[in-house]
Amino acid sequence: STAYWIEGEGTALTESEQVFGNVQLRPTFCGAYSKYTYRMGVQSPDVEKIIRRDLMAQIAAEIDNQAINGDGTSNKITGILNTSGINSTSWATSPVAVAWADVVELEKMLIDDKALMGQNLHYLVDPATYADMKKTTKVSTSGASDFILDFESGRLMLNGYPCHVSTHMPANTMLF
Repeated sequence: STAYWIEGEGTALTESEQVFGNVQLRPTFCGAYSKYTYRMGVQSPDVEKIIRRDLMAQIAAEIDNQAINGDGTSNKITGILNTSGINSTSWATSPVAVAWADVVELEKMLIDDKALMGQNLHYLVDPATYADMKKTTKVSTSGASDFILDFESGRLMLNGYPCHVSTHMPANTMLF
């Protein structure tokens, strides 16, 4: 829809249509397979629980990986990093060198895209970026405890938003 100014009360408004993009939705499935012998089950009654727990962990890890990195081929989903129009930033240096300005730049990208609304926003970083931000202060003149990444009320927080760490994130990458 389109917003515009009119002359005054009683002036007729012109109808406009909302524009929606098309996204192909298709079901995808992720599975894992394991087997054990009857003897193994008799010797260790908890083997079924152990195998179930392992299968669930493997499936959950693969879903997380594909949600981030999936390329949409071979029955896989298209992950965040392979979805066009998703803001991300990467650092070419290794080890990473994240500065407070980089974090603020990600927030600015969302503001520019008119997407910074609501409180359900989170950061996602790789382990190297996480480690770097835990030991880097926001600005060089800030106090020793004013780090880019910190804990607030028992939660890992970055720039006022929850932050999550995933080994499935490519090195030196941050999403917001």
